[in-house]
Amino acid sequence: IINLALSALLILCSIEDIRFNKIPNKYTMPAILAGLVLMTIHGGLPGMKDSLLGFLLSVALFFIPFAIGAMGAGDLKLMAAIGALKGLQFTISALLATALAGGAVVIVYMIYKKKMKTTLLRMFGLIVRPAAKYIYIRSGNSRARKAYEYFENQKNNSVPIYIPYAVPISIGTFLVLSGAFSHLPFF
Repeated sequence: IINLALSALLILCSIEDIRFNKIPNKYTMPAILAGLVLMTIHGGLPGMKDSLLGFLLSVALFFIPFAIGAMGAGDLKLMAAIGALKGLQFTISALLATALAGGAVVIVYMIYKKKMKTTLLRMFGLIVRPAAKYIYIRSGNSRARKAYEYFENQKNNSVPIYIPYAVPISIGTFLVLSGAFSHLPFF
């Protein structure tokens, strides 16, 4: 029942995210509650604890990208629902598989949208821009100022691209659910 509920959740959320750029609460919130209830029914207090730990780990790890605007609240709640439905160990594997799937999806999507160079420059700028600013402020180095201004321009002139992250979350979770990663030592 849990795997069936999880599969339906992943499919519905992926469709909604692709079509409307949003993962609705009407899917994620009942799934979180269902996970807590089903895991408690299936495993008693240890099942409830496992569900809560999976939920909390998902929220903790997805909160950072959510807080910096790299991910939506729906993505966070979808991953929290996975944690609540499947527990801590599954969630750890799903998070790792989702990260791998997310990286692959982002690369393919950026190549498709012809935004790979811009994206790489923005990512590189996340590191270089503050370092160059610091060096310029401390030393007055003109090259550091130019580097800072270049990457600041890149940041200000770029248009964010929406990636329906429910898709890599679903791909990663389905791969773990299918056992495709069970032979790897960290899964």
